[in-house]
Parts: sequence; structure tokens; C-alpha cells
Amino acid sequence: MAASLDYKNPTLVVIGHWNAAILNEPGWIAKNILGVPEGSQIDLKAVMVGNQVGPGQMSPEKQIWLFEEFGLACTGQRLELFTRDIANLKPLYDAVAKLTELLPHTPVHAVGVNFDVHITDDVAAIATVLETKEVFDKFGNILAQDRTDTIDIVKDDLLELEDIGRVPTALHLTRRTDFNMAEVKFNYHVNLSGMKAFATLMTADPVAHWRDHATQILVDVYGVDGVDAAYF
Repeated sequence: MAASLDYKNPTLVVIGHWNAAILNEPGWIAKNILGVPEGSQIDLKAVMVGNQVGPGQMSPEKQIWLFEEFGLACTGQRLELFTRDIANLKPLYDAVAKLTELLPHTPVHAVGVNFDVHITDDVAAIATVLETKEVFDKFGNILAQDRTDTIDIVKDDLLELEDIGRVPTALHLTRRTDFNMAEVKFNYHVNLSGMKAFATLMTADPVAHWRDHATQILVDVYGVDGVDAAYF
């Protein structure tokens, strides 16, 4: 069974009180995070994400600034970072390191590492795994299944940080299917306090670590043995 990992969703979500005014200004990001000299041209694209409120009408939710090697969106309480190449996470971590240096007093409360997997072949296998003992045959046909569980990650799989130790992490695992396609969403959630703790966590390469963990779940639980990548 093959699948696609959708990196058009944020790879890192950092919950805190962010300065949305500067983090939604691409010129500030280019100069201060990327080190681009003023007046220089850069490869930049804006993506507006919103909710449909009527035919052809969208209510803006957030704007994603896509630079050559990573994307960034900020809504004040959430800072979202998007990788544009899962095989090269250095630009993402470099951006984080610069942010922690420039905004050291930003209150940070939690970090999520996210992976959104879409499965379009052999969806029946996923549906079978998600079945419960509930029987609704006399009431109607099930058109879709939706389930979320929170899993306390076992100690041996946790990230270990120097001078801190193993970092408690919860996996919020959401599975949905309409029997034509299936989606498995991984959210690895860590509660932490302060920018310094955030910076330390990033030195442990959490994206690669939890991607390997998610890949193992896909293989062991759902039989997904091949995952392609989809980017903006």
C-alpha cells in the first residue's frame, strides 16, 4: 500500500505569543532570518489559506510566505513552519535558530511536529483496521469513519536532550476515511516553557526523529510501505 505525505501542511507548529506584525512581513524575514541584503531579489510566493463561506468566496485564515527552502505563517498564537524538502531540514532549523536568537523573550508553550498522510489505494484495508464492535446495519450505511486517539509515547522512543533528559511527548493520531481515500494525521505534541527550551528541542532533529516513528506506525499498523512527498 502506497501513500503521499502532504507537506503543504505545517511541519512544525509552535504555540506561544508571537509578534505577528513582523513575522508576516517577508522583507523582515528575508533580512533578519535569511540574511538577504536590502534591495536584493529573492524567490518568494504567497499562499492564502482560508475557509469557503460561499460560492467562490473565501474567508482568509492565514497567509503562508514560501521562501526557496521553507515556508512560514504566523497568526499570533501559532507560528507555523513548512519544510520544502524533507531530505534537507537544515534551512528549517537554521530559521528556527535565528528566530530564537532574535526573539529570545517570546513566550512559547508547546511544539507540535506534524505529518499528514493520504492513502488512495487499498483503502478498504484502512477501513477494516478502524472498525469497532458497533453495528449500525439496521439503521443505515456508514459513509465515513473518523477516529482520534492520544498515545503516550513509550520512553525508549522519546527524544533525549542534553542536560534535560527524555522529553515527554504525546501523539495525537487522527484517521479518517470516506472509503475512497483515507487520511492519517500525526501530531507529536510537546509541552515546554520558553524559547530556550524550544531551541534546545530543535537541536535534537525532532522532525526526522518523529518522521521515522510515524513511518514505523504506517508500516506496522496500516501496511503502508511507501510514502511519497507532496510540496507546494
